[in-house]
Amino acid sequence: MINSLYEHNTFTSKISKLIILKGVQEALYDPK
Repeated sequence: MINSLYEHNTFTSKISKLIILKGVQEALYDPK
């Protein structure tokens, strides 16, 4: 139970880091 919860948390944080990196890259390459 705790193991799967930990894995879910790390998976979610990886996804949010990817989303944040993607947003930063788009902001850098497409300045408004």
